[in-house]
Amino acid sequence: MIGWLKALAKAHWPRLHLSAILFGTLLFVASLPGVAALSLRVYENTLVQQTESELIAQSVVLAAAYKAAWYDAAHAPQPDPSARPLAPEAPAIDLRTMPVLPRAPAGVRAGAADPRALQVAARLRPMVGDAVAVTLTGTRLLDAHGIVVLGRGDAGQSLAGLAEVRAALAGHSATVLRERSAAEMADWRAALSRAYAIRVHHARPVIADGKVIGVVMVTRSLLNGAAAPGAPGTAPGAAAVSGAVAVPGGWFDRAPGMPDGLVLVLPPVSLVCWLRIDEAAGGELGL
Repeated sequence: MIGWLKALAKAHWPRLHLSAILFGTLLFVASLPGVAALSLRVYENTLVQQTESELIAQSVVLAAAYKAAWYDAAHAPQPDPSARPLAPEAPAIDLRTMPVLPRAPAGVRAGAADPRALQVAARLRPMVGDAVAVTLTGTRLLDAHGIVVLGRGDAGQSLAGLAEVRAALAGHSATVLRERSAAEMADWRAALSRAYAIRVHHARPVIADGKVIGVVMVTRSLLNGAAAPGAPGTAPGAAAVSGAVAVPGGWFDRAPGMPDGLVLVLPPVSLVCWLRIDEAAGGELGL
């Protein structure tokens, strides 16, 4: 069988000169950087869309809890959830076409928030706290005027001026990309990977009786998916190993915290994976 295949190949495969072989080899090697750059962009876009999908799922659950607590605060009967048609929501971010907005400005002091929304925030505070501790997602609950009723030290401030919040107050969920801190934008890693210095912001309206009663706003960067440095119950080496195993792609000779002689072999890692691992490990890799 093998002899027959070799004979067939010799009969139909032209004899190549050494110059043609060398030219093909050099052309292949020269194309590798471009192929690698294209693969990196595709992978970064996949990471962004995965982050958006997670934020959509989290915001949907929080919006449903917000709505249920809204009715409970007024001792009103809950609407029948079976009457709502199915409406799956797919990620829509595309790094090639979506602009990266400046970092979100601080909120402005506003008047008193909706008292009923404040009651909802008090009911959901334990739930939101537990979710944030695990998902590492920045979470804020807003009333129908865009005033924060549950946030990260910014309760009572208005975020109605943000583009994503304006869309949510109009009854439409919105996702935008925003820059991270100035220090992270100036980091040399931001020049190598566009995904390093961006943060995904998603705002979802909470609709009851045909009107917007509040907004769920969730934000997250792409590089903290494995574990946060210094997270309770997480050793620095464990964070790095989690990052290496969780992301697709990557060879990793020895993770920080692994004993000498123990080798972890995985597929080749991309630049973004290395940056995620280094950040989760608190810079132990020196990247």
